[in-house]
Amino acid sequence: GVGANYLEVCAVAVQRGSAEAAQVALALQAALAGSPEKVDTEYPCHGAGAQRWFVARVSGFQIGRYSYAIVTHQNITDRKLAELAVGELNDNLELRVQERTAELKDANQRLQVSEARFRAIFEDVGVGFAVAGLDGKLQQFNAAYCAIMGRDAASLKETQLRELVHPDDLAELESERRKMLRGEIPGVLLEVRILRPDGETIWIH
Repeated sequence: GVGANYLEVCAVAVQRGSAEAAQVALALQAALAGSPEKVDTEYPCHGAGAQRWFVARVSGFQIGRYSYAIVTHQNITDRKLAELAVGELNDNLELRVQERTAELKDANQRLQVSEARFRAIFEDVGVGFAVAGLDGKLQQFNAAYCAIMGRDAASLKETQLRELVHPDDLAELESERRKMLRGEIPGVLLEVRILRPDGETIWIH
């Protein structure tokens, strides 16, 4: 109140554990010693059922050979509440990013395991397997497929599937493939003839 010694007030607050009061006391002592520096110290002053924050501003000035200090207090509660809300949002966002990163890492690990299993089956099974793109070019195939086609991997790479099929079976195969691409059928299962480089014609499905 009026007439109270501000440094004594700060000392009592320091005894109660207020680090901010110690900062204000140091700034006030510096101002009274002639320092022109202006010092701002933010501090909480919560009441029953309400959170409040203030900033204490200490400014020193001189009149003649005497030093004086002005201490003002400004309510900054709205700003602090906004900062706390932003901080909470950032914490929640960071937590969500961490959770999503963990989910993606787990999904990637499961995908790698699945791909490894597929690759093991793809390579080791005695049945010929091949994967073609939407344009009909062969992208992947196993050793059994090469043996069936009578070709090596280098000659099959980027080969169009239609180039391997007997001309008399090509129209039906292309028709069914277009239906599959349009989503009209889930897949294609046909018996077609394959022309091998050695002149032999074989049936596959």
